[in-house]
Amino acid sequence: KGLSKAEAGFCLKGLSSTVKIAKQEELKFVVKVTPGIDPTSVFDLVQFEVRNDKRFFITTKAKLTSTSTSFEKVNYDVKKIKQGYYYLVVRNLDKGEYFFGSNDFMFAFGID
Repeated sequence: KGLSKAEAGFCLKGLSSTVKIAKQEELKFVVKVTPGIDPTSVFDLVQFEVRNDKRFFITTKAKLTSTSTSFEKVNYDVKKIKQGYYYLVVRNLDKGEYFFGSNDFMFAFGID
């Protein structure tokens, strides 16, 4: 961004995901985790920032005098299905591009 600002993160090509979900009051995603692990400690739900023809997720912003490593997560609820299996329940998600992510997993989708 120039000499006084920098950003770090990642981007995906394309304005939108090939996975499209109609806007609904409530969405449920099914995940499997190691029994005894809280899914909220594994999965973050984040909205992409769309710029030009790419979707960006910025994890770090730096200025000449400071660095910030926070990003805004979307809240969701967890409902146990059975041992190790859960619903991640998202309510009132606005139209846009999103992903569920962990250290080694990403599921990108768009809300229309």
